Amino acid sequence: MRLPKDRSVLVTAALWCSALRGAPTHALQLPSAAVASSLEAVASGATHFATEHPLLFGSSLTSVKTAAADVLAQRLQKGRKFGAQGLDARRVGIFASYGFCYLGAVQYCWYSIAFPRLFPHAEAFAALPFSEKLRDLAGWRAVAGQVVLDQGVHWPLVAIPTFYLFKQAGEHDWASRPSAAKSRPPTRTWTHLARTALRKCRRNWRSDVVACWAIWVPACIFNFSVCPVDMRVPFAALVSFVYTAIVSWRRGKPDGARLGAPPPR
Repeated sequence: MRLPKDRSVLVTAALWCSALRGAPTHALQLPSAAVASSLEAVASGATHFATEHPLLFGSSLTSVKTAAADVLAQRLQKGRKFGAQGLDARRVGIFASYGFCYLGAVQYCWYSIAFPRLFPHAEAFAALPFSEKLRDLAGWRAVAGQVVLDQGVHWPLVAIPTFYLFKQAGEHDWASRPSAAKSRPPTRTWTHLARTALRKCRRNWRSDVVACWAIWVPACIFNFSVCPVDMRVPFAALVSFVYTAIVSWRRGKPDGARLGAPPPR
């Protein structure tokens, strides 16, 4: 039986609850009327907040998503157990900070403000039927331009180096610095951190960019050519969660461990 559209949130919640309990999904039961009303109110409030404060909502959601992906990677990595000694809180903080400040705030301005102004035809092109898209050369040029700017300029030259800056700052031991470092002015300390981070970035930059392109060039082509504008962020977040977990598995380790994947998006 097909459920009304406005009850889709209830089905989603019931599926999650059923999965957490270990019950088969075919045996799911919809919540009671009171619970259903509460869930609908929460969903409505979240939607209103996201509409009124898209930057804050997107940055917070991206921060939680990025941190959750790192926690998942740590949980799976070497069979770690959650706890004071099992979970690397500093590592989670690095991913959460990068997710909030860069993946959320900076990319919101990039994708939601800059791209629509640079490529005004892109939104109309994404809404066209596939048969009409094949004949729309201007639309495909807009898609190619977005992919080139994102993957040819933004990620190789800005986003990847920024991740190394966040990682270096997060791993720096601010509490127990040597006496020589304590007398160093704050500006010199940050300059030293930036130079160290960029040196590490140069060492892995080529492999980082190639790995980033392998995942995100196809994803960006699909996102910019098929997904409506309001669905681009959810699609990117879906790909990004899985990708960030993989990145955390291979890149999130402290320096000295073997690194082999690019930073998250």
